[in-house]
Amino acid sequence: QEIENAKTINSNILKGLKNGEFHAYMQPKVGLRSGRIEGAEALVRWIRPDGSRVMPDEFIGIAEKNGYVTKIDFEVLEQTLRYLADALARDEEVVPISVNFSRRNNEFDDFVPNVLERLRAYHVPSNLLEAEVTESVFMADLSTVDDNMHRLREQGVEVSVDDFGSGYSSLNMLAKVSADTIK
Repeated sequence: QEIENAKTINSNILKGLKNGEFHAYMQPKVGLRSGRIEGAEALVRWIRPDGSRVMPDEFIGIAEKNGYVTKIDFEVLEQTLRYLADALARDEEVVPISVNFSRRNNEFDDFVPNVLERLRAYHVPSNLLEAEVTESVFMADLSTVDDNMHRLREQGVEVSVDDFGSGYSSLNMLAKVSADTIK
């Protein structure tokens, strides 16, 4: 049953992307001292046309393996930037939003240029985007990961490391990367 579910999810991810079934939901980050919303995190949700949902723990691992996770990451980025651009155009107060990027993105030389190009295309200031990576990113080529994180930070994009301490890295390794926030 588990294998059949995985096959179904695997075969439907691209179709879901083409049909706009992946949605970014903004989870607020509230400052403990201020009690105000100081940021948000864009979380991906897969909602099928019939209204059923595929939970992230059911599809993210499969998308990591087949490489489609990078397409999902950029779909969430697009939706986030579209939201920010619309809010800025309406003169609404906005907060920085973090978008998760899989370690698989570091396999592509154009990862950072693609992120920066989308920021420019939507006219969203780079300080309103936080690139979030999980500590599993350290399993990839550390020099490439650090270079990408450094290039994003140089352009004003904050970088955070999520799930630190869950098993892949050490404080020694963390000292070698460019990050603004550790979660």
